[in-house]
Amino acid sequence: MGRFLTSLLVFISRGDRIMEVLINALSLLANICILVLTCMTFYITVFSNKIRLVSFRHNISRFHGDTVAIYLENTTLHPIAVNSASVIRRMDDGTYRSLVLHPHSDDILVIEPKHIVGIKTKPF
Repeated sequence: MGRFLTSLLVFISRGDRIMEVLINALSLLANICILVLTCMTFYITVFSNKIRLVSFRHNISRFHGDTVAIYLENTTLHPIAVNSASVIRRMDDGTYRSLVLHPHSDDILVIEPKHIVGIKTKPF
């Protein structure tokens, strides 16, 4: 009976050490995950200036004129200002046509973080 109690106490004391090592390893892993998330957020906020082209639309109308619209998405965590966008399109006859799209107002268009904004031309 004495040996059983002694071996039981040794097992319990080893179990405490194993739990300590397990808790320390999980704590270290959690700290590494938090560090990675913090670094990614810092990069997206400060250094990234990506705008993604979501959609391009060309409407043809005999009475109202042709219009071109593009939709842009700000993929960063800070606002980005856009004062114009240029679109170069290849026509059917092999020539290229350039269009400059301006926001409807004279102000600069500010795209808020994680938002999609459309820019349309006036009918031409």
